[in-house]
Amino acid sequence: MIFRFSPDLPVIRVEATLVGPKNFYDVSLILDTGASRSVINAAVLGYIGCAPTTFSRFVMISSATDSIRVPIVKIPRFLCLGVMLDDFEVIAHTIPSPPAFVGLLGIDFLRGREITINFRRGVIKLN
Repeated sequence: MIFRFSPDLPVIRVEATLVGPKNFYDVSLILDTGASRSVINAAVLGYIGCAPTTFSRFVMISSATDSIRVPIVKIPRFLCLGVMLDDFEVIAHTIPSPPAFVGLLGIDFLRGREITINFRRGVIKLN
């Protein structure tokens, strides 16, 4: 499958649909091949009915300046780049990003897939 992105933007924008027990939400994510886990804004997860709770599993994540403990949440149905995943686990955390984006699509989503990113043409090819 082939998907287009704007090579003029400083990040690769991909569209996804999050389907939870209460609602669904179409979002824009930043494709981040440097992120080992996908991250979604906790408020968006709450809207679809997947808010983290005190019973959520937690992990430590590190950035260039800090390490923090964050919850992991399962999204019942996650659709992105033509792939549909059931019970996709994401980190619930608000990242400092442009307001149009609600999270990061990490390599946990890409693992096991063949992907080609052509920056000159603005094309992602996913096999």
